[in-house]
Amino acid sequence: MTVTHYSWEECLSAVKAVRSFVGPNYGFQQQLEEYQNTTVSEYRTWLQTSFRPSPFNDQEQVGALLSQYTEQQETGGGRRDRWRLYSAASPLSVRPRAAVATL
Repeated sequence: MTVTHYSWEECLSAVKAVRSFVGPNYGFQQQLEEYQNTTVSEYRTWLQTSFRPSPFNDQEQVGALLSQYTEQQETGGGRRDRWRLYSAASPLSVRPRAAVATL
């Protein structure tokens, strides 16, 4: 978000394109929004004046991830929720303490 023109919501969506289970808590989301509304432009200016241009293509890469995320949302694709992979019948599912102690 600091090195691109994307908002914190867009950056979160870009992360979700490759890590669908990401879900920052409400307090952290508020901090991101406050940072965006108060100091991100100051840090962007500082980075641009203090360092050489980045050799990375962050703007384009985040844009590509946003496109991927949008496509996933439209098609219902993306990765499955990892918690659904462990059904009650699965040997990898969480077992009660008593059952674990007897193994």
